[in-house]
Amino acid sequence: MAIVLELEPEIESRLIAQAAAQGTSVEALLKTLVESELSHITTTHTHNIVTE
Repeated sequence: MAIVLELEPEIESRLIAQAAAQGTSVEALLKTLVESELSHITTTHTHNIVTE
């Protein structure tokens, strides 16, 4: 899936810098960040359902 995001220049600069610091592309970094966030949300959501 391809997604187009319009980012503020400061966020774009930070994203580029972080990707460079990790030796990866911006696209790969964004993919990792999204997957991590979704995993966290799913885990938290599942945990809340089980404990209620």
